[in-house]
Order: sequence, then structure tokens, then C-alpha cells
Amino acid sequence: MEKIAALIVRFRWPILIVILVVTAFFVVSMRDQEVLMDFLASMDPDDPVVRLYEYLSDTFGGNDVALIAVKSDDAFARDNLVAMRNLALEMETMEEVDSVLCLTEMLDIKKTDWGIEVGDLFEPGEMPNQEDIDALRGYILGKEMYTGIFVSPDGRISVLLARLKSGVDRVELGTQLRRTAEGAYEGLDVKLFFAGLPFQIHYMTETIMGDMGLLTPIVVALLALVLGLFYRRLSGVLLPLAGVGFAVVWSMGLMALTDTPISILTGVLPVILVAVGSAYAIHMVSRYLEERRETKDRREAVRRAVSHVGLAVIMTGLTTMVGFGSLTSANVQIIRELGFFAAFGIFGATVIALTLVPVVLAIIGGSVKKDVVVRPLEPGRVAHATARFIERHTRFISLGALVLFVAGVLALPYVKREVNLVEFFSEESTMRSSERVIEEHFGGSVPMHIYVQGDIRHPSVLRRMERIEKQMRTEVGRAAQSVGALLRELGHNLYDERRIPPTRAGVNELFYLIEGNDLLKNLSAKGAYYPPSAVNGLINTFLVNSQTDMETTEEGLESEAVIISNVPSSQTKEMIAHTEVMEDFLATGVPRLESPVIVDDLDGVAFDALRDYQLEWISWGLSRDAIYRGLEFGQEEALNVLRDVGLGEPARIAAGTITDVLTPWVENYVTNSGDVLLDDVDDLADLAEAITGVWRPGGVLYPEIEDLSSAIENALPASYLEKYPEDPRWLAEIISKQTTHLIQDHLVGVWTVEILDLLPAEFFTDVELVTDLRGALYELTDPVVYLPSETAYRLTGEAPAEIVPLLVSQSGFPRIFGIMEGDLVENQMTSIAIAYVLVLFLLLVILRNVAGGFMASFPILLAILINFAIMAISGIPLDLVTMMIASLIIGIGVDYTIHFTESFRRELKTNGNPTAALERVLATTGRSIIINVVSVAAGFLVLLFSRVIPLRLFGVLVAVTMITSSLGALVVLPAIYFTFKPRFIFKPKEKR
Repeated sequence: MEKIAALIVRFRWPILIVILVVTAFFVVSMRDQEVLMDFLASMDPDDPVVRLYEYLSDTFGGNDVALIAVKSDDAFARDNLVAMRNLALEMETMEEVDSVLCLTEMLDIKKTDWGIEVGDLFEPGEMPNQEDIDALRGYILGKEMYTGIFVSPDGRISVLLARLKSGVDRVELGTQLRRTAEGAYEGLDVKLFFAGLPFQIHYMTETIMGDMGLLTPIVVALLALVLGLFYRRLSGVLLPLAGVGFAVVWSMGLMALTDTPISILTGVLPVILVAVGSAYAIHMVSRYLEERRETKDRREAVRRAVSHVGLAVIMTGLTTMVGFGSLTSANVQIIRELGFFAAFGIFGATVIALTLVPVVLAIIGGSVKKDVVVRPLEPGRVAHATARFIERHTRFISLGALVLFVAGVLALPYVKREVNLVEFFSEESTMRSSERVIEEHFGGSVPMHIYVQGDIRHPSVLRRMERIEKQMRTEVGRAAQSVGALLRELGHNLYDERRIPPTRAGVNELFYLIEGNDLLKNLSAKGAYYPPSAVNGLINTFLVNSQTDMETTEEGLESEAVIISNVPSSQTKEMIAHTEVMEDFLATGVPRLESPVIVDDLDGVAFDALRDYQLEWISWGLSRDAIYRGLEFGQEEALNVLRDVGLGEPARIAAGTITDVLTPWVENYVTNSGDVLLDDVDDLADLAEAITGVWRPGGVLYPEIEDLSSAIENALPASYLEKYPEDPRWLAEIISKQTTHLIQDHLVGVWTVEILDLLPAEFFTDVELVTDLRGALYELTDPVVYLPSETAYRLTGEAPAEIVPLLVSQSGFPRIFGIMEGDLVENQMTSIAIAYVLVLFLLLVILRNVAGGFMASFPILLAILINFAIMAISGIPLDLVTMMIASLIIGIGVDYTIHFTESFRRELKTNGNPTAALERVLATTGRSIIINVVSVAAGFLVLLFSRVIPLRLFGVLVAVTMITSSLGALVVLPAIYFTFKPRFIFKPKEKR
């Protein structure tokens, strides 16, 4: 270092010019600095959940949802609806918006006297008058597909939901959407709330950039004040400020050169660098001032200062770089970016402290008074008292530190985690108030997605999707949107059956009614996320296990769908809990392969097993439906009710059903349908009697088509058959289809009444619950049932005639938050391990003693554990910001131990008295450490003025940990040295 010091003094002018040129280059580079607060862009793109999320965005019209809630005295006021329509139409013209859903642009499914009508809730064009709108109010508020999704139950808040295309600039679009909405409702007595990820990122950008403009000058001014109070001279203020100022410019300039935008974390990089990076210049200036006490020559003082503290500055800078650099091991890009550029900034601050600071001091170091020069520095009273206290209470201090260490370890499991952007803001912020409105009235703005890949038009796939929907809406407390929900609503209006049709033909009929609708394209698509091998692997595994020779098929690979519902909480813990429940259900409650079973082909034992399986699921669904609607009704209780009404027994046709239901319908059909071309009354009566006679009391519900065709053929005159030979088969198929529905409807009606007689009275009054119950009971009347393929094989003993595969996966922000939360702990442990191992290695190199390395690192570990204990006790969460503190403690805290240990060894070697050596170290190096701690703590406390809650907490915690780590270096570490008398301190070997 003496040679390096001499070179620095000798080439002071060239060094100054080079530094100024490099800094100017970085200043020019900063002109192209970009801002990107979209933290999703920082996620690992190869993560399966993130990859699926992006796929869903591309396939189903965007996962990112912007919600605009409009609160007024009456959401159905015509002026409000006109403004809503105008806003929706304007939003749809934006290139970044995929689709817009709201009351005025909504699909409507309604039952009419002649069937079903599928159209628009509000016809395009001019908005109806207020009287017509008022007539629609009750209808809209009475439908689940609108209430709680697009309008609040009290009719005062309406919502526009915009799905965004993938890859859009969420910040710019959020600003544009907000400006457009405010313009559309200008002059109306409404209050607008903006929620969803685009607006969250918009608020975040606005806040972080505002904080940068406010906090950076404050921290600089505060640091200047602290330095002025300690040094009381201009050089002691300007040089450390210049050092960190240049380092900030270098770091931000490099970000611009590498096209790295300012993010949530790097937005506070200037504050961090100013607070941390000033330490190196402070040590250099402090040592220079000490050397000026011994010599009048400022250049000689510079040489001595660089010689004495240069290596320590290099090592402490290196250790701080290691602390920040350890963050580059994280799998979240914005954390890696902060770690890298903070480490580079510290590198810049170290270089400046070793070059620019001594160069300026050598050039214009100034003169000092004669009575100051050559006056020896005597330890102060505080240093003297502290040294005596440590000497007398070494064991007490060491034991107390050990107790705190153990307490910190025990507190680790109680540190909570948080990754949700909403929690970054105070309750009074615009973002939180908007999210609160959406959460309270519409179930939240954070969507949960379940991706389904299979033959979406197959009844088996749609019924398994219905199970997922029931679980999802029970878990989150809000209705789920899906293509299956649309089909069930269509079936309810068309056939008075809220269920998935049991045949593909029935499903196709319903699909035909809504094909081409914008809502449908957001819920289903053609394509496949998983390759054919994923499906064939499932099927092949089953075939091997069942030892069947059935050929594999790729049916179901042509279509896909998504089920969507909003999570009703912005709390990360609650969101993750919801996703974990769904993950467990998807793993255990949704069969991946199903196959058909003909009910009448099963023997008694197999039929009982079938009914047990069906009743399990029906009772589960009934329980979920009841819970969703606020009624306490357990699955076991539901199962007992179903068995009590005899649903475990085979369904057989009753004599009353034949006489009261089938006979009147058959007679009316034969006489009035026009399908039977007979005029003779007796012939018609004979035909009706023959058809009805196919059913026998106690027999099967659905006779074979051949039996019906034969009965019709035997009852028709020969002349009729000669003229219309195909009619018997044709009529049999029509009658079979119509009577199947008739019998099912009658049986389900009878069962429903019997079940409701055994249930609490509140079940009667809930029309929706009764409708769901009826829909579930139809499964017990179907002639063909789909079961898990293994179950179907076990019951029939034969290779399945068909295998219907299904793949399901969960995505959406709650799921991503769950991954991020898990990564927080992993990233935290990894960064701590990397930083500690590297720092320990450096300590071993510096101290040349293994025991000494571990002793010197103990205060650092103690400070980390105290930090986590404080977080656990105070409820401060581990998040994207606070996870940096541990690495920061290692990087900065080790500086204090290095400075103290090196100074103590040097002073002890000089005078041989440990207590006297400690006094002098506390008075010199200790003073520098205290100045550094106060300046760093004060710098980070500036973050209390931030509007981002984690940054406030980060500032407080860093300030506290700076104090604890400095006390560890100045009090705990000498107590340890005094207690164990390590040889590398008290009996060092001579250098070779």
C-alpha cells in the first residue's frame, strides 16, 4: 500500500482527469435511462407457472385485468350507463386492450315463452330510457352472472373489466386508461376507483419516481449535516459526498448503458449508495486528519493515510460488494439487478475513496494550525470508560451476546413473508382504497386461473371442470367464470336443468347458441399447452397398470379452457392458502382419465360401488354449494340425507310415473305432434298404448331403441309401414330422447322434494341452491356414467370403450405470489450463505487464522439474528425489500470488524497493553466507525419519508442493524478477544 500511496500522490493530476472523464461519460449515458416497475417481467420466464401464465395471456386474451369501479348513488342511472358504454367503446379501440366487459356490453341469456334468447343485455346503439332501465334493474341484480361481478348487490357500484394483451406497457396503459375514464365520467357525480395489476404498476411507478426525486436530496443534505457536525471542516463534508455522488453516477450510468430500467428496488439505489458508500471516504478523510496531527506536509499525510487504511478500505469495500453481490444469486431479476448495480456502486465508491479523495487532499488539502500539528491524540473519556467496562465484564458481555444469538435463532420461524404489491402502500393510499372497494364488493382484483386441457365439448371434461368450479367458488367465496358455467346457464334457461348435458350432441347444441361471442373466446380456445406426449403418457400408464390392449388416442388435445375467479384478499398469506387448497384438490379431486360405464350392465356389487362413488361426489357438491351460499352443511350430513331418501338404490320406473307422466305425454305426442301421419283415432290410441306398454312398473327407466321401434312397428297399419318404412326407427329415437328428459325431470323433482323435507328450512328459500341440487341429481338418472378409468375397469372387468383425458394446472398471480414467497426464503438463505462464506474467506485471508475468522464473523451473525428477531416480534414481513438487509449487514458489518481488528492488532503490537490499545482504537477507529454508523443510519432513516411501506421498514431496520453491528464490533468483539485471548491477536507470528 505504501507504493500505491506514493503512486497516487505522484500521479494525482492524471488520476483526477481520468476520474472526471469517466464520470462525465456515465453522466451522458444516464440520458437514456428507462423506468419499468412491472415486477412480473423480472420473474424467471422458464418457471412453469410463469410460462403457463404467459401462455394463458396469449391464448385467452390476456390475464392482466384492469378494473375501473364507478361508485354513485345509482349505477343504473341512464347518464352513468351512457358514460360506461362510451368508455367501454373507447377502451376497445385501444390496441393494447383485448376485450372489455361491463353491464352495457354484456352477453345475456334469458328464457322466453318460445325457448331461449341469447343476445346483449343492453342492445347496441342508443341507451334505453330510464323507465326501461329501471325495469331491467331487478332482472340484472337477480342473476349471479352479473351481481358481484359487474355490479354490486346494492346497485351502487358498477365495474368495467378490461383484459389486456400480453407484452403491453402496463405503466403507460394504466395512465391512459385512468385519463380516459376520468374524461368519460367528467361532470357526473361519481367516484372512480382503479384496481388491478396495470394500475398497481402505474401507482408504483409514480410513487418510486417521486420518492427518488424527494429522498435523494434529503439523504445528501442529512449526510452533509452529520459530516459537518463531526468534522467541522469543508473537506470532511464535500469529499465523502463527492465520493458517493460519483459512485451513484457510475452505477446509474452503467444501468443505462446495459439497458437496465429503474425498477421497484433500483429506484432507491441512490439512497442506498449515498448511505453506505460514504463510509470509505469517511475512513480515508478521518485517517488523513489523524496523520496531519503528526506532519505538516499534506502529501506525506496522504501517503500515510493511504498506507494505513488503504488495505482496510479495499477489504471493506470488497466485503460490502460481496454482501450486495450475493443478491445476484436470487431467481428474481429485480433483486439480481439491485445486487449487481449496488455492488458496482460500492466498487465505484471504493475506487473514489482510494483515488479521488486522496488526490484532492494532496492537491488542496489545506493547512492546519501549528498547535494541532504534532499534538498526540489521547483517548477520550468515553473511550476510556468503554474500554474499562469491557475489560471488567468480558464474560458477561460474551454470555449476553450468546443469549441474544440463541433468541434470534428461535425467532426465525416466526418471521412472516409478503410479496403482494398492494401491501407496499398505506391504508390511506389511492391504490389501497381502490383495492378495498373491489375486494369488498367484487371479490378482489387478483384473478386465480385454472387451466384445463382436454376435449372441452365432452361431457366428462365439462363435469370435471364443474367440480373445480365448485371448489374454487367455495374457497374464494365468489362465482367462477368458465365455459361450463355458461353452458349450465343456457341449459337452465332452455331445459330448466342447470347441468352439463350428458351427451356430446347436447353440449354441441348449447355451444351453437354462444359461438362467436367475445366472452366465449376469453374462456375457451383451440390449441394445447401440453404436448401430446403428456396425455399419451397418462393413458399408457393406465393401460400398463390395467393390462389392457386398448389403443391410445389423442382425443382432447384440440381444445383448452380456463376457469377464472378472483381471490377475495390482498394478503399474501391468505392468497397462497387459497392456491394451496386448490393445488391439493387438483391433485386428488380431479381424475385425469375417465371412461364410460353403462349403468344397466353392472351387477349388484358393481352398481353399489358406482352409487357410492356418485353419492360421495353429489354430497360433496351439495355441501360446497351450501357453504358458498352461507349455509353450514357438511358432506357427511349431505350423504346421509341422500341415502335416507333411497338414492343408493337403482332407479326404477314407478307405475305412477307411467300413468301420470309418460302416458299423457305419449298420447299428446302421437295425436298432436304431426310426426305420426295417421287419421284414425283408434289407430292412434293403439299406437300410444303400444309405446307406453314398453315401460313396465319396476323396470328400467329407458327401454332400448330396438324395443321401442318394434312396438311402434307392430302397432302401425301395414299400409302405413309400406308407405313410411323408416318411421318406426325414426319415431323411436325421437320418443326415446324426449321421454328420457321427461323421466329424468320427474324423478329429480320427486327426489328434490324428499331431500328438502329432510333439510333445514333455509334451504327452501334459496332458489339457486335448490336449482344446483336438482342439477346434481340428474347424474343419478343418466344411463351412461363417466368414472375414473381405473374405477370403470375395476367395476366392469373390461377394457374401457373410451378414455377421456384431462390435464389441469393452476396459474394466476396468487400462484405466482406463492412461488415468490417460497423463493424469498430460498433466496434469503442462499444470499446469506454466499455472502457469509465469501466474507469468512476474506477474514481468514486477512487475519490468517481460522479461529480468528469465526470470532470476527460472530458479531455479523448476531446482528443478522437480532434483525430477524425484531422482524418477528414487530410483525415486519420478509419481502422483496427487507430480504436485502441480511446481505447488507454482512457486507457492511464486516467492515467494522475488519477496521477494529486490524487497528487493535496494530495498537497492541505498539504498546503491548490490551486495555490501553483498546482505548486508543475506540478513540480513533471507533470514532470513524461511529461517524460511519451515524451517517449510514441517518441516510437510511430518510426512507421513513417514502410512501412505500417496505422501504420505510427497510430504512428503520438497516439503521437498527447498523447500530447492533457496530456495537458487536466495538463491544462484543473485544470482549470475545479478551475472554479467549486468541494468538493471532495477542501473540501474532512475525511476518515472513
